[in-house]
Amino acid sequence: MYPFVADARKKFQEVEKTFKTMEEAYQGILVYFGEDPKTPPEEFFSMVQKFIQLFQVLFLILNCSFFLWKKESNSFFFFFFFS
Repeated sequence: MYPFVADARKKFQEVEKTFKTMEEAYQGILVYFGEDPKTPPEEFFSMVQKFIQLFQVLFLILNCSFFLWKKESNSFFFFFFFS
């Protein structure tokens, strides 16, 4: 039974060390983005997800707008010079 306890203790210490490193990295991310250091991960990553979704929608809108503008300007150019 003793080898199991020693192995479990070692693995638990590794998990604790990894968790501490993760917490420090998360606090660094919060500081970088100017968020309150007490912000829970669920709230922060929810904001990040919403930003990404809105960014994707805006990207599609801008691409569609550019495509329509390009299409209209080419049609206008063709009509103006070749009619």
